This record gives sequence, C-alpha cells and structure tokens, in this order.
Amino acid sequence: MLSQPIQPEPEVERRSGADIFLAAMNTSGIATVLTDPHRPDHPIVFANEAFSKLTGFASDEIIGRNCRFLQAPETDPAAIRTLREALATRRPISIEILNRKRDGTLFWNALCLGPVFDADGELRHFVGNQVDVSQRRTAEQALHQLQKMEAIGQLTGGVAHDFNNLLTVIMGSVEALRRKSLSQESRSRYIDAIGTTADRAARLTGQLLAFARKQPVEPTVFDAAVQVRRTADMLQTIVGSQIEITTELTSDRCFVRGDISQFETALVNLAVNGRDAMNGQGHLTISVRQMSDVPEWGGHVAVSRDVIAVAVSDTGTGIPSGQLDQIFQPLYTTKAVGAGTGLGLSQVQGFVTQMGGEVRVESEVDRGTTFTLFLPYAQAEPMATMARIQARPTGQRRLLMVEHHVQIAEITSEILEDLGYEVRSVTNAAAALAAIEGSERDFDLVFSDVLMPGHMNGVDLAHELNRRWPGLPVLLTTGYSNVLARQEELSGDFRILRKPYSAEALTSLIGDMIRIGPTVAESAV
Repeated sequence: MLSQPIQPEPEVERRSGADIFLAAMNTSGIATVLTDPHRPDHPIVFANEAFSKLTGFASDEIIGRNCRFLQAPETDPAAIRTLREALATRRPISIEILNRKRDGTLFWNALCLGPVFDADGELRHFVGNQVDVSQRRTAEQALHQLQKMEAIGQLTGGVAHDFNNLLTVIMGSVEALRRKSLSQESRSRYIDAIGTTADRAARLTGQLLAFARKQPVEPTVFDAAVQVRRTADMLQTIVGSQIEITTELTSDRCFVRGDISQFETALVNLAVNGRDAMNGQGHLTISVRQMSDVPEWGGHVAVSRDVIAVAVSDTGTGIPSGQLDQIFQPLYTTKAVGAGTGLGLSQVQGFVTQMGGEVRVESEVDRGTTFTLFLPYAQAEPMATMARIQARPTGQRRLLMVEHHVQIAEITSEILEDLGYEVRSVTNAAAALAAIEGSERDFDLVFSDVLMPGHMNGVDLAHELNRRWPGLPVLLTTGYSNVLARQEELSGDFRILRKPYSAEALTSLIGDMIRIGPTVAESAV
C-alpha cells in the first residue's frame, strides 16, 4: 500500500515564507545577520539568537547598526578594506576578521558574506554567517611558533660555528694590528678584514632575530628575489660547506605580499629538507622568476595569473610517489626519531596558502626533489613621502645622544665630533628632556637607544618629543627590543637604525634627517 503524503498542520499553512525563514534562522546554531544595502550605512535588519549569543549583544542593541560596531582597534585595516570591496562589488566573500564582543573580549570571526537577490535579480539583502574560530587561530599561532623554534634549532648550531670563525678572524686581525712592525699595506688589509667580518656577523644576528620574534609582523610587499639573495649566506651556514648552493635570480621585479619572517622560515625548512635528503653532500638550487600562469600539474588544470615562482631543488634521494600526498601533513616525517618533528613542510604549505598561492613538488627517487612555491604577484607599494620641515639655520649642528652604554656613547660621540657635529650625551630619557628644556640653543636632532634605564624607553621618549617639540627629528637605534616587535608602537615621527651600525650609515642618515626632517621609516644596517 502506498504511503499517503504528510499534510502540513493548518497553522503551518497559514505562516508566510518569511516567518518560516526567520524561525529557521533562530533555531540555527550559526550566527546570522541580514543587512539592508539600500539604506545608508547598510544597517542590520535581522540578527538571530545565535548572533546575540556569539557577540553578547541583545537584539535591540543590534538592529539598525552597521556590522562594524563589532570592529576593534586591533582589527586589521586590510581586512576591513576587503569587506568594503566585497560589498561594493556585490560578490560573496569568506574572511576571518578580529572582532570584539560586548564584554570587550576579542575573538576571531570566520565570516561568510554574500548578496541575496529576489526572483527578478534585484539585490535585497546581504547575509552574513559567522563562527568564532578563536581556538583554532590560537592553535595555529602556537604551531607557527613551534615551527619557527624548529627552524631556529636548525640554525643555532651553524650560527655558533660560524660566529666562532668570525670571532677568530676579528681577534687575529686585532692582534696583528698591535704589532709595531706591521706595514701600512698589511694594516689596511687587517682593517678591511675586521670590517667585512663584522658586516657578516651583523647579517647573521639580524636573521636570527627575525626568526625569534614572537609577534606577527604586518604583511608587507617585498621582492622575493632580493630576499633570497640576502638569505643565501644564512642558508649556506645551515646546510654546511659540503653542499653547494646556487641561486638563479631574475633581474625582473618579483614583488609578493606576505610576512618576510615566514618566507625566510619556509626557505630554511626547504633547505634543511634538501640537506637531509642529500646526507649533507650535494647541490641545492634556489630560483626565483616571474610567470604569467601556473602550469598544469598532478591533475590540476593550468591557471592564468601573474605569479612569482620560488623553486628549491636538491640532488637527494627523492620522495617515493606513495608519500607525496602525506608530506605536508603536520608531524608527518620519514626521518629517524629525534631528527625532525615533521613541522617544516606544513609550515611551508600554511605560509603559501595564507598568501593565496600553492606549493607543488616534483620528485624522482635517487634523482632529487623540487619544491615550487607559486606566490601571487603584488604591485609595488609607493614609498611614503617624507614630510619636510622648515630649513634649519646653517652652522655647526647640535645633536643630543641618549645612550647608557659608556663605550658606545664615547666612540659614537668621537665619530660625530670628528665630522663637525656638536654632541651632548646623556644616559636616560629624563636627562634628555631636561637637557632640551634647559638648553639655550636648540638641538638639531635627538639620537637615542631604545633600551635604557628609567621609566621611559626610547620609543616613549620619541613620542614625548613628537608631542612637545614636533619639529625636532628623532633617530632611534636598537640591537633588539620587544617594543619594536610590536608594530603599533612605531607610529610617530622618528626613524630607526639597527645595531650594529656603521659610521657611514649613521652619519648619512643623520645628514638626511636634518635636511628633510622626520618620517616614520626603518633604515637598513
């Protein structure tokens, strides 16, 4: 016997489609809002109970407001711009954005936003479904930090060995310079050796500090080819002298947008994998080039778009085809116990995916492996225009140096005074402010260390100087500081010179700042 169709209850028949929709939305566990695109400021016209539960706001506190009332000062401006572009172009978007609940708690909001059209194709609403993914984001940040620590572990042994070699060159050269019988030609050669060796040591410490930084940096546009060139020395330290590294870098601009620290970590992880696959002997090739499309590969169709291809090839044992689908899984490793955690390739894939790119691997057993990162090409960002100030009077320039390290203060003062500057040196921020207030003549520039004794660090001092003497150029210097790792602390009219700095870099930057005034920027060592 055929079953009879289920008849709706009379009260259900009488309910409109809109009523049924609203009832369904209120029983959903996913936070949902509807906004009206035809009214100014796109107000919320409906929010379900799950949205109130997620955010802590009652219905009467939500309806009529724009969704940006959830945004916090910490919300990424780039994410806000992306949302606005999606609304303007009426296209669906999935994005994770940092928001704030009613009680002030920050949470990562996975937002799926899309337009709703009626039967005639007219835009009626935007619907946004939202999920709190804070726990996953926290876990990802912890995993990323663990991946960086593994990279640092690979780096530490090589760096210690390399630094001992550098110190041997410096100490030997200093001892040779103390000999009175040394010819002028030999003396110049030893002085050049000290300078070259100190530059190499500075590059090594800079790379190590970039990896150790805990705070994520703001994604920036950088040239991948230039960054590979700068990282090559460090990679050689990691893989050892029995592996030859060759770089094949195009002369074209290879701009990508991302976290430089994570890019370097990915290079380290790929270099370490290549080193292990070659048992410490072989050839590693790193190439960077522009491409107008991503070629067909492994069942994936070709994609036409501008990309930067970064390829790392080794001459190692290769990867069996049966393992290629597993190598990017976190904690998966074919190495012996204690030889690796299996986090390296998962970091590479996570970084590339975050940039909107993809990773491809080609491998042949006993012939080697090539990992290629296809990163979306980015337009170069224009350099910030430097704000000019009123020209200062000619004559001897007066500098105020704030440095608590006695030897650094002495040698830097001597260098600047030999070049014609008048230098006054103090040891802390309070003394610097007192010196400016009590001076009969204006200072032309303040040159301050970031870390110093007292209640104010160099960044605090710079902000106070900007507030009280807005026309006074401020130059900060640091070897490393947690303050400078937090990008939000760097808003102000000052520039930064990384330690160790050369006399040429210091004097060139001071001369530039005194001529054209202050600007927020970071100067290369």
